[in-house]
Amino acid sequence: MARTKTGARKATGESPFNLTECTVSFAPRSYLKHLEENAQLLDVTAQTPDFTVIGKLKCIIIARGKMELMDEAGGELKEFSRAIFDSQGVVNPWLIDGSYRSGSRFWGEELNNKKMVYILSLNVKEPYRNQGVGSCLLRELFESPTMSKLTAFRSAPIYYCSPGTFGDRGREQGTRFVLKNRFRRIGRTRYFAYSHKCHDVPMEVDAEELKNEFKQKTAMSPEQWKLKYPLHSVISTNMTSEISAILSVVHALNATTIHTSDDHGFTPLHIAAAHANVRAVRVLLELGGEIDLRNLSNSEYMTPLEKVQDKMRRDRELTETMRLNWEGHSRDALTCEYLMKKMLHIPLENSEEEYFAKRRLGCSCGSCLDHWLSPRMIESLQIAAFRVGFSMEHCLEDVVPGKKFVQPHGQFHEAVKYLPRKLPVGMCKSFFSGYRAVFMTICELLADSPSVNFGNIDFCF
Repeated sequence: MARTKTGARKATGESPFNLTECTVSFAPRSYLKHLEENAQLLDVTAQTPDFTVIGKLKCIIIARGKMELMDEAGGELKEFSRAIFDSQGVVNPWLIDGSYRSGSRFWGEELNNKKMVYILSLNVKEPYRNQGVGSCLLRELFESPTMSKLTAFRSAPIYYCSPGTFGDRGREQGTRFVLKNRFRRIGRTRYFAYSHKCHDVPMEVDAEELKNEFKQKTAMSPEQWKLKYPLHSVISTNMTSEISAILSVVHALNATTIHTSDDHGFTPLHIAAAHANVRAVRVLLELGGEIDLRNLSNSEYMTPLEKVQDKMRRDRELTETMRLNWEGHSRDALTCEYLMKKMLHIPLENSEEEYFAKRRLGCSCGSCLDHWLSPRMIESLQIAAFRVGFSMEHCLEDVVPGKKFVQPHGQFHEAVKYLPRKLPVGMCKSFFSGYRAVFMTICELLADSPSVNFGNIDFCF
């Protein structure tokens, strides 16, 4: 077996066992028939020379951007997907933004760009445990040329797992095993990932998983919560100007009330931010609520600023999931974000109005074209347009002037998917050439100037 430990060890109750004499085989198989192009199962099996199976690893290879199949699979894959990625398959920002929830701050944007392999299980038979078989299977998975051929990866994928993946090991023992094999925790979740960048990072940098200290044996009903935390309740429901007077009266009677946490650890400022109650946020900050801006001692380990950002993100995802037209973030939510950032001395635009205009359509860097098209998206669109246009150029040789042809195969299918579905099958050379010119024009416009106003450009077929 290549790249494995040398030397012989005696397994309990077995004949001498030499790991170097074992072999590893790879057996791909289909996942779900209608998803076979986007997902593939893979069994990795370790055997002794007499073909005794001593360990088996099972994983699933998933195409990037096909996160919906994880929801369809349900169970562990669904939990993993929702813990790490949003509905678009992009890693949740709090796992890589340097905040408390990002843990050791080891992982970054590469989680968005790499192919995915999720390890479903790894089991070693009892007589052969604690002899390097599990580590050997992982090493073969990471480094074997066979894996590269099966997956057709141009670059090494990122491997994911949770400590519960590894047989009947307990959570603590499983964590030690994955860390020893150079997996590193994603944020403060229970999930780990591996790539070659892990080789230079000591296991001591691993951050602890978030512990929910606010779980109760008996959950509090909404009615009980309202009675026990009336100030929190009124902030969550009253968005009118009355809330300003209510907060002023409460503060005058007892100034500490506006800092009181509920059963989940959320202060009134957290509640105001979570509901984008801009009037409440403004008054609370004026009354000294700024001391709660860095408070993350709650069940979600979130600051008030993170709560309003989470609300904006969820509102957008819900709108897009329902296939409705998302018209941008609400003014109240963005104003809440602006007020709290200003109090935290984060560099901002000169006014609330300017901040709203720049951020309404989702810009978070302040440098997006028309406040929505980011530099990274511009680059991605330019590359995609060039790739499609360039591939179409090679198809021109097969097109006979004046004669319609059935849509070409191969790479040109990327261009066909942008055409209206009702378009008749087949096209002439003039249409084909003009259609290709659209992609090349888009490519040139994106490369030409970052100040192009796409709202004033008409692309006609």
